[in-house]
Amino acid sequence: NSAQLAKNIYLEEHPDTQIHVIDSLSAGGEVDLIVEKINELIDQGLSYEEIVEAITAYQEKTKLLFVLAKVDNLVKNGRLSKLIGTVVGLLNIRMVGEASNTGTLELLQKARGPKKSLQAAYEELIKAGYAGGRIVMAHRSNEKFCQQLSERMLENFPQADIKIIPTSGLCSF
Repeated sequence: NSAQLAKNIYLEEHPDTQIHVIDSLSAGGEVDLIVEKINELIDQGLSYEEIVEAITAYQEKTKLLFVLAKVDNLVKNGRLSKLIGTVVGLLNIRMVGEASNTGTLELLQKARGPKKSLQAAYEELIKAGYAGGRIVMAHRSNEKFCQQLSERMLENFPQADIKIIPTSGLCSF
């Protein structure tokens, strides 16, 4: 990939540099979690090798779950037909899914309306093994949904560390 190519080009001129390319197979909030963890590990004074080992292990514990209120971008990039996109919009269907271990998007549930999608998102977090800890919720013009899910998570996991951040259309599927 292009990151690996850039690494190799840079190393040709700077052979003593340590560069590790992370293929997150993800986007949005999961990438934020990885970057925050790398900063923590650096602040702890770990060696390059220890950081690479720790971040690789950490990646295995992170997951990207998503709720799509609109599927416009999927229609625009050809992942969904215009007809299906229109039907999804008219029926107020929300897509709840995840990024797989290979980086593809997989549909887990379809829910009608915000209340059912909130319940579906909560269920999927629990199924994924969430038991407290960090969550980064990245949204595109849907902070209310994130606040509601955050409140639900904090009711059941008061120790949860939840951050809500806005995204651009590029990072919101």
